[in-house]
Amino acid sequence: MATPIKMPLLGMTMEEGIISKWLVEEGDPVTKDQVIVEFETDKINAEIEAPADGVIGGIAARAGESVKVQGIVAYVLAEGEELPAAEPVAEPVSETAAPPPPVAPAPQPVAPPPVATPPAQPVQAVTQTAPATAQVVQPVGGRIKASPLARRLAAEFGVDIALLQGSGPGGRIVAKDVHASADGARVAAPAPVPVPAAAPAAAGAVPIAGMRKVIADRMMQSLSTMAQLTLVTEVDATRFVELRTDLASQHEDALGFRISFNDLLARIVTRALVEHPHMNASLSGDEIVNNEHVNIGLAVEVPDGLVVPNVKNAQNMQLVELAAAFRKLIGSVTGGNLDLNDLSGGTFTITNLGALGIDAFTPVINPPECAILGVGRIIAKPAVVDGEIAIRQMMTLSLTFDHRLNDGAPAARFLQRISQLIEQPYLLI
Repeated sequence: MATPIKMPLLGMTMEEGIISKWLVEEGDPVTKDQVIVEFETDKINAEIEAPADGVIGGIAARAGESVKVQGIVAYVLAEGEELPAAEPVAEPVSETAAPPPPVAPAPQPVAPPPVATPPAQPVQAVTQTAPATAQVVQPVGGRIKASPLARRLAAEFGVDIALLQGSGPGGRIVAKDVHASADGARVAAPAPVPVPAAAPAAAGAVPIAGMRKVIADRMMQSLSTMAQLTLVTEVDATRFVELRTDLASQHEDALGFRISFNDLLARIVTRALVEHPHMNASLSGDEIVNNEHVNIGLAVEVPDGLVVPNVKNAQNMQLVELAAAFRKLIGSVTGGNLDLNDLSGGTFTITNLGALGIDAFTPVINPPECAILGVGRIIAKPAVVDGEIAIRQMMTLSLTFDHRLNDGAPAARFLQRISQLIEQPYLLI
């Protein structure tokens, strides 16, 4: 039976993958787990392995073409087997040519513009002074979002990538934008075409598309497939703050950075997960799987959404080692060179909104994990200590867990242990 090779989902914000390079050709024999094709997403470069032994057939997307998540890229066929006739091989989005303009206006109240224009991108200001293949874009903050393949093609074709309108996720410039611009440069450009006013929309309305659309879908999937419940507690973080201050000053010269609250929190949560393995679990079919390793993820904001890279085997790391691993991940986020391993395999996520002045919130679980810890700001306020009122550094924690895997009492004990380690952080030593 023909085995489909599909574009995998790598991270909660992935919408499509762009084929970078095929390592095999039509009709080549392959073995299970052999790397057969390289592709890129809006965040990372990755590979697809053969799902079975056989022969490659029905390649549907070539280098520079994109395929939606779970779209069929090709098939692995048994010797002499033909491609299945009942379903199409794939419907990749062509990266080699722009779609033809309409031959007649669509039957709508407002006439369409005379040239095809891409969807509006809410994070970019666009000035159209030429056809859609050569739009001028002023990126926010001067940052140009472009895939590695698009940058390579732009260099080969002599295309100024700063003048392109990105059609990829979140307005990212992808290979087809470069191809379209290069093709347009081979013919005489028509006179500038003014852009007609867009049809009136609701005040302040912007389209939900790209990464924002993917995040919306993933969050709804999380909420609709899990029985999520949030527990909230307030913690005295006075000693936690004192320890962080001491450690930051001690290690800054040697490490080149200061130990952060997130570093300490990751170490504390890792310790609690080792002691409460039921909170480091996931649901596989009808089975609860307690993960052997603690892979701690940290939600990180990026210009067009968020990513959750994770540190593998955190249970084997001391604080300084864990802090260095997080700095490496954050560097990969800002440098745009996260890989598949950075985003996959997480078992628990921490999301910290304290720096934005948030006290408490209800975080949404990052599937297939069974829980997530929300961290609020640390603020000085009156508290009762040994029967006396004193000013203490207080912090609110919000633990959202999947009630299918854990009940309230075990989850509460897990949160209680995290609170104890924050209030008495020297127990970590």
